[in-house]
Amino acid sequence: MNFVGIPTEDFDTVSEAITFIDSFDTGLDLDTLNPNRSVQTQDDPPSASNDSDGKRSNVNGVKRKRETNYSTRAQQGRKAEIQALRSRAMELETHVEQLKKLRPRVGGRDYLNLTYEAAQIACRRKTATIEYQELQRSEEINCKLKAIVSQQQKLDATLRRIMGLKAFDQENEFTKTTKAIDPRADAKYNTATITKLEDEVTRLYRSLELQFSVGPSANFSTSMKTKHDSVHGDSVEILSTTPLPCPVDSAAQLVWEELTTNRAFARCLKGGQPNSYVKNWVKILEGAAESKQVKGIQFLRKYDEPNRVVIVMSGVITLPNDGLHFRDECWMTITRSKTSPNKSVVQGCGQIFLDPRGTNSGPEPERFKGNTAALKSLGFKLREESQLLQNRLIDEADNLVLSANKLQCSK
Repeated sequence: MNFVGIPTEDFDTVSEAITFIDSFDTGLDLDTLNPNRSVQTQDDPPSASNDSDGKRSNVNGVKRKRETNYSTRAQQGRKAEIQALRSRAMELETHVEQLKKLRPRVGGRDYLNLTYEAAQIACRRKTATIEYQELQRSEEINCKLKAIVSQQQKLDATLRRIMGLKAFDQENEFTKTTKAIDPRADAKYNTATITKLEDEVTRLYRSLELQFSVGPSANFSTSMKTKHDSVHGDSVEILSTTPLPCPVDSAAQLVWEELTTNRAFARCLKGGQPNSYVKNWVKILEGAAESKQVKGIQFLRKYDEPNRVVIVMSGVITLPNDGLHFRDECWMTITRSKTSPNKSVVQGCGQIFLDPRGTNSGPEPERFKGNTAALKSLGFKLREESQLLQNRLIDEADNLVLSANKLQCSK
């Protein structure tokens, strides 16, 4: 196309038209919504305008600089904004890479699992520390308690050894002193005497509630006191209470066996009545000036009741060298403990008094003095035997309970 032949007025008209179009907002909106169209508009007419301007400038000999239109400036702004966004995106990507390098090289779930496990380990470690400290305190307390128990056991063994040696020496002394004496039925204690003792036991059993004054206490105790009444005169009474960790039947069997077992100073023979024995014994009374031989015979009988077991004893005690005769009476009851049906309480009441038929033939002051001294000595001996019986019953009951527990564990 030959633009040389186009008149100058036409170029001016076209240039003014383009400038007029660019001045409208409608043109701006169209350029913004459709950049391709703006570019196309820029490509075609301005080329002609540029050619025309160039030619006109050449024609006129004057070179004119064309101002930048709005669409070009908007496009340049968008390019600059895009470039800034790309730069910001690159900076953010660089920052993300740095954060990835600083983060532990594990997955998110694995990291949470490791954190939870670490917390559990710390909690268990704290619990273990507390338990270890409590265990240490328990061991210290246990050591102290063991030391206390050991000391108590040593003291108990010493006391038992002293009492056992005393009883053993007593038996040996009886054996040596009465070597030529057989503590069996003496000719003096004939059938009539035994029959009388049997009647006395029956009478004592019937009057048990009146005579037996031991209270319902279940505490271990032994006491002795001197009494005086119009029937017996001066007498010595011994009261004892022995709680045992076994039922009534077992406790009654232990008591009965202890009372009817043959020993170095005593022999027991079965009596003519049910659950009865005749017991002959020889003992030595220790005095300040001399030792005296004491002989005795007892009749024992056991009564089984629905709620308790009763043992009644009646006997005659003689001092052959002094011509003195004493009577002894004893009641024992084995009842169920109030604290537990598997425990029992053994209560005993014994008394010794002068037999009116056996008195000293000397003067009254000397006779009274001798009878009182002998009565007190017999009372101390009876109390000592009562304490020894309590110790043996406790030992036997403990062994019985221990054997029963072992038998249950073995099953």
